[in-house]
Amino acid sequence: MCRLLATVSARATTIEEVLGDTGLREFSRLSEFHDDGWGAARLDERGDIETRTSITKADADPDFERYTTSDRATEHLLHLRWASAGMGTVARNSHPFRREGYAFMHNGNIAAPRLLDELLDEDSRAGVRGGTCLLY
Repeated sequence: MCRLLATVSARATTIEEVLGDTGLREFSRLSEFHDDGWGAARLDERGDIETRTSITKADADPDFERYTTSDRATEHLLHLRWASAGMGTVARNSHPFRREGYAFMHNGNIAAPRLLDELLDEDSRAGVRGGTCLLY
């Protein structure tokens, strides 16, 4: 299972400001095991959702350090990925995902996603990206 973190604050903050230096180091250290990449979403100053993903483990990616120490927002989602068996470490499987004004991430996978295809309308099926979740 992945490691997920969400923050909400009254003023724009960085992940480091929320967790503190020690807390950020401890969270980052989880990527030694959860090493299939990372992703983040934040609500920018215009109210738009900005996302980024990487297939590089967080504690080895300079962009992760920049994001957690420099990018300010009132809302953050942060994801350290540990891929489920059979789920490739590829960019299209990295979270968070964004759709229709929402960003989301999940923990785990759907064991038989093809069984759910018939429940989706055409537009939803067209929006599927990656192999770890439907409705991206």
